[in-house]
Amino acid sequence: AAVSMSFEQNLRVLSNITERYGLWQDSECRNMKAMLLPWEDQGSGRVHLTDFYRASLSGKWQFSETVDLLRQLGALDESVPSSPRVIIANYLLSYSNCVGSTIYNDLCCLSECEALMAHVERQVAASSAEPEALMDIVVALASSTVPAGRELGAVLQQRLRSVAAQHGGVVPIYGRLFAQWMHHAYPRECPYPHVVGATQQITPAHYLRQGDGLRVASAEEMKVVVERPERKDHPQETLPWDSQEELLAPPSPRAPIGFAVLHLGTSAVAMGLLMASLLGVTVRRRRSAAKPAVAPQIFV
Repeated sequence: AAVSMSFEQNLRVLSNITERYGLWQDSECRNMKAMLLPWEDQGSGRVHLTDFYRASLSGKWQFSETVDLLRQLGALDESVPSSPRVIIANYLLSYSNCVGSTIYNDLCCLSECEALMAHVERQVAASSAEPEALMDIVVALASSTVPAGRELGAVLQQRLRSVAAQHGGVVPIYGRLFAQWMHHAYPRECPYPHVVGATQQITPAHYLRQGDGLRVASAEEMKVVVERPERKDHPQETLPWDSQEELLAPPSPRAPIGFAVLHLGTSAVAMGLLMASLLGVTVRRRRSAAKPAVAPQIFV
């Protein structure tokens, strides 16, 4: 017999489907990651552009974005100009891999880094912590590709201490530099945090509406890159690192020692803008065409 359902019941069912669909769809993102890892360059969380296109020419049709698009999305590491590399985490979290676009949101890959950061937040229970405490937390924290109990290299330890040195002996965990350090600690899970304004996330639906086509590299264009001579001798220690910090607000001078207070100032939207640029989000809300009344303040 037919079952009659009220409007409210139907609404709850549709809401549950909407909330859970992302978890199911994310399996495709994990499959893409699994396809890229065999091409990874020496544990760097990066794939040489030549290998990225070689995989595409070998049948992995997903990996066919143009160089310009990869650069625009912040997925291309050109710190060694003669040997560009695709950053796996940034690529997976980029808008080019979002599906199911609507006027309200985009369905995008889940950020594995968000779960790692959530664990750090629970352990720290503050907006900043001493570098030794953070290193102890990370050493015990496993990811999908990094085991617990590993030994952090001297370079990685020194970098976190240098971040603390810029902030009076503590590390703000909601700053760009800690996000950059997490990228070095978990290069396959945490994206490299570009400075604000350095990248532009555009969905496939958007550049189709602009008449730019799908911005997919042709087989001929990919072959030119694949056949180009390239050096592949850059170890993980040469991953890009810069000392430019970005915080929502400076630490409060009245805060207790060991704590840095984040002042949202403009609204919760400011927090969303920074965290989205650093870590990526699963469901990306459409931005309003109108400018906000007050722009978020980024303190460098």
